[in-house]
Amino acid sequence: MVEPGNAREEFSALGGHRALDLVNTVAWRLDPQRWADKLVDDDSALRWAWEFGLCTEAETVLAEGLLLGLRSVREDIYNAVLHADSDSAARLTELYREWWQRTDLQVDPQRRWQPTERYVDGRTIMLRAARDGVQLLLAGTPNLKQCADDTCGWLYLDTSPRHNRRWCAPNDCGARNRSKTHYYRQRSGAKP
Repeated sequence: MVEPGNAREEFSALGGHRALDLVNTVAWRLDPQRWADKLVDDDSALRWAWEFGLCTEAETVLAEGLLLGLRSVREDIYNAVLHADSDSAARLTELYREWWQRTDLQVDPQRRWQPTERYVDGRTIMLRAARDGVQLLLAGTPNLKQCADDTCGWLYLDTSPRHNRRWCAPNDCGARNRSKTHYYRQRSGAKP
């Protein structure tokens, strides 16, 4: 059984969409020397899926070999969303079709139709992640941004009032970059 971690410490929820939070399980994406994957094994992949509502606790026991599939979906979402890569979008679409083939529509008490999966197996979590990625692509991402830090690479939806957010986290990448800018300004203005 997967034990819950602390999502605030281990995984980031800064993306504004679960598919982007999956993409952001890679730290320092743009720096090959520091690149770090937070999905290191099936347990961490299951913990992420559980903490971000992609599966129930009971469903975690069904997912075997999740890591490679979830990493693949993550990279396809990144490439489709940021680079408009049609091959990545096609792979996500195939998984989305598979998810729909396992799904029926049922009406809830408020007379709203809801997709209901007929069964859950080891592929379900990966298929749900692909579904989230396709739904993000279909919703459009006019306010999608990549962190302005040269090495971070995290993606997020800019929901700031003026849509002028530059950093994934103002207290992390933002503070580091503002400090660096201040240091270089002070240094260049210093008298010998």
